[in-house]
Amino acid sequence: MSCLSPASSSRDVDAALARLPIDYREAVVLRDIEGLSTADAAGLLDIGECALKSRLHRGRMALRRELDAFFTQD
Repeated sequence: MSCLSPASSSRDVDAALARLPIDYREAVVLRDIEGLSTADAAGLLDIGECALKSRLHRGRMALRRELDAFFTQD
């Protein structure tokens, strides 16, 4: 596992979030960072809950791919 400082990890996560498509980034930020419920996040984005869940899943998977290199063994 890579040894990252908290500040370095935070910058890496912020950079990876910034690279996500806006639709995915909004879903991830509202649910996982801001802590909104699915219903509240969907309402803010003016989309259905199923659409929010799809965007959230795709955003999380894209974020995971972006960050995988930081958490794999050398």
